[in-house]
Amino acid sequence: MGVRRYHDLLAWHLADAFKTEVYRLLDCHKVRLTSWKLREQLADAAGAVPKDISEGFIRFSPAQFARFLDYALASLVEAEQWLRDAVERGFLTAEHARHALSLAKRCWNVSLALKRSQEREIQRRRQRGKTGGGRKTGEGGTESKGRI
Repeated sequence: MGVRRYHDLLAWHLADAFKTEVYRLLDCHKVRLTSWKLREQLADAAGAVPKDISEGFIRFSPAQFARFLDYALASLVEAEQWLRDAVERGFLTAEHARHALSLAKRCWNVSLALKRSQEREIQRRRQRGKTGGGRKTGEGGTESKGRI
């Protein structure tokens, strides 16, 4: 049985956990008072990851979902780089950033696998369209097999 709601996706849960951890770090450490630009850029990038996953999912198209997963992955890398910059500049310790970076890695792996599953679905639908069998491309939504 496929996933019917975006918040049932493991990728979304990991992205949301990453965002929450980043927000916690920003609220608990000297980044809050020291670098407004870094704080805002990091918060915006981290917040975009679960938003892009959910927005892509509700478009009910594997091609659109894959595109929004690209956006989510790009935001994830951006947030990860801002975190690393915060450590390099002494706003966070490596120990403080460790959990967020671990969540980022897990989110990357799961989101990339989900994107690849959508790309396979696009190819499958194209093949079915060439043979004339099954539903038309665009019907049926972005149902994802399993909890990727």
